[in-house]
Order: sequence, then structure tokens, then C-alpha cells
Amino acid sequence: YTNGDLAGLGQNLVGQGTWAQTGTSTATPVQVNNGTAVLGTSGQDVYAPLTSPINITDGSTFYIGLTLQITAAQATGDYFLHFTPTVGNTSIFNERLFVRSSGAGFVFGYDGSSGGTVNYSATELSFNTPYRAVLAYTGVNGALNDTFSLYIDPVDTSVEGNNTAYMTSGYVGTGAESTTVAAINFRQGSSGNAPSVIVDDLVVATTFGEAAP
Repeated sequence: YTNGDLAGLGQNLVGQGTWAQTGTSTATPVQVNNGTAVLGTSGQDVYAPLTSPINITDGSTFYIGLTLQITAAQATGDYFLHFTPTVGNTSIFNERLFVRSSGAGFVFGYDGSSGGTVNYSATELSFNTPYRAVLAYTGVNGALNDTFSLYIDPVDTSVEGNNTAYMTSGYVGTGAESTTVAAINFRQGSSGNAPSVIVDDLVVATTFGEAAP
């Protein structure tokens, strides 16, 4: 990756690697800066297709691992990361990771789809500090009951169960649970709510040991 725009400036237009623009907004393109992706508070949204889609079956878990620095957050909060069930999808955004300010720092939050109240952790984290975050999403038989866990700086990077989750949640939202993960997405949300984020070492995987290191 070279410094500059991460994705193309046009809907589905591929930029560096396989990163493409979601929708039509070309405002404030997501930037590459010395090997990291820098997300602002509003503007272009981007996605990258997975090499192979991941099927979410009952009892199966998939993971998203990334190294994060939150440089600023706002009181209302907004999401900056999600997946889509089809490549280039502009309307179904699932497993959304939120950030809002809290005390002198920030907290992460989660919802599964639009229409639900966001679940936020009570554990405050520090700005401008690199954290390895691992999201674990598990399919559960039935409707609107899949589960979510978020791990921060896991001690054991091989076995999920040997770590204490930063937060856990049942499925939150009114949209149907997806059965396929086809693309990973970065979102630059609403200017009055969204965080400023630096992202590195993004991994989408079917094992904790692939996503956590």
C-alpha cells in the first residue's frame, strides 16, 4: 500500500489491493498513511471482498481481527466497521462495531443490524493507544439470537476460550441475521457522531488463532 487513497473514487471502482468504494460519495477518501488506514468522521465508505465467502452455520464462528487506535470519539457514537453478505452491498450492514466517548477515553459498542439499541461496554479504553481487537460472531439456531464477543489484546492468541471477553452480546437489531460474510467494510459515518480511527493488520478468518495475532 502506498500513501494516498485506499479505494477508487467511484462506486465499486477498485483501488489499492481490492478495496472499492461503497455507494457514490467520494468525499474525504479513506487514506493510507505509512501502512495504516485512516478513517475520519464522515465521507467515503469502502469495502474489500473476501477471498472466499464465509458461511455462518449454527455453531460456527468467524472472526475479524484488527489493530486499532482511536484518536477521537464523540458522545453519541457511531460505527466504523461492519460486514456485508454480498460484495458491494449498499444497504445490509451487519456486525457493526461502534465507538463513543466515555470519561477521558472511549468504549466500544455493537449491534447486529439496523433498528436495535447499541450495546456498549462499561470498560473505558484510552485514546491514541494501539489495541488488538478480535470480534467473534457465532451462529445460533433460531432467529435473531446469534452471539457476539469482542476481545481486546487477548493474552492467548491461539485459543478463544482462554481469554476474557471485553464485552459479549446477543444479536441486536431488527434485520434478519446474515448467513454469509462476503466483504469487510470501513465506514466514515456522521460528522457529529463518528470516531476517528487508525486501522492496521486487518484479518477476517474462521479461527481465533488466525485473527488474534
